[in-house]
Formats: sequence, structure tokens, C-alpha cells
Amino acid sequence: MKTSEELLAELTQLTGMSAADWADFCSLPPEAQAAAAQSYRDQDWAKSPDVFGSVLSVLGVLATIAADVSGLAGAASAVAALKAL
Repeated sequence: MKTSEELLAELTQLTGMSAADWADFCSLPPEAQAAAAQSYRDQDWAKSPDVFGSVLSVLGVLATIAADVSGLAGAASAVAALKAL
């Protein structure tokens, strides 16, 4: 199984956002995640169904391990915020 650091690095490769940006996004309360996700809507990675699907998949894996391992407990709500795009 990949570590949260490896998954954040994968998100960086997929989106061009930094690992710190993704960690910050996952640590936001759900309402703030929804607002931040709206700002991502115009990003190239969010417009590509393949890349967007990969981002959601990586966040889903982060959600299964993050609460215990890295403090990224908001990864599950991050998936929901991005799916709402």
C-alpha cells in the first residue's frame, strides 16, 4: 500500500498542484473544501475525465488511510467536494 506522502505526490503529478496544497485542501472543513473545489473547476485536470477520475481515485485511497496515518481526515469529504463539480 502506498503512503499518504506517495499519494500526495501522485496528486501533484496529476494536477500540478503541490503536495502541500492537496494536504491543505484535505484538512479544510467540508464547506471550505466545496468552495475551494469550485476554484479548481476551470483547471485543465478537472476538465479531463481521465485525469479527474484518477484524482478522485487517489483521494479515495487517501481517505481510507489518511485519518489514521497522516491527519488528512478530510480526504473523504474532499472526494465529495470534487464530485460536485
